[in-house]
Amino acid sequence: MGDIIRISYTPVTFDTFATAFTSCKSREGVLTDCFVYVCEGKSLHWLKTTVDHLQRVEKYTESEWIYSTPEEDKGDAIPVPVIIQQRKAQVEELH
Repeated sequence: MGDIIRISYTPVTFDTFATAFTSCKSREGVLTDCFVYVCEGKSLHWLKTTVDHLQRVEKYTESEWIYSTPEEDKGDAIPVPVIIQQRKAQVEELH
């Protein structure tokens, strides 16, 4: 398994990391499993809108995007809003 990398969200860091995701590997050459963008202060509406948009952006066709927020998870899963970028091929293998 690869790494899970946590990144504080800002528009600049997001674009840089999201673009580099497809080639991100550990020192051992294992592809990173996912990036978790911590989006403190972002609303549920912002997360939904952003993820819907990212699913359609052509330069991210190899990525699957999801979000998680304490509002929807009742605080059980994650304490802050996040956007998760995963490898689409890995997600499709699980189906």
